[in-house]
Amino acid sequence: MKICSIIFLILLICWGTIFLIDRDRTLSLREPIFAQLKFTEESYPSRSIYKGIGYTIIVTRDSNIISITMTIFNQIIAASIT
Repeated sequence: MKICSIIFLILLICWGTIFLIDRDRTLSLREPIFAQLKFTEESYPSRSIYKGIGYTIIVTRDSNIISITMTIFNQIIAASIT
């Protein structure tokens, strides 16, 4: 039982670290590192959707405006716009 708890705790710490790094990058208007690009829409404005482990990041680019939104369970938890 102790080993299972330790493994769970290690996995939770790893996920939290990954999540916080991508959240920090979202708040500073940079692309995520650990989320994978799943969809790109080349219309105007262009839109890219990244999927992480339990979270989604949406990047929207207009001519000079970029906005990044991070969601978990369809709730916005971080957003930035220039």
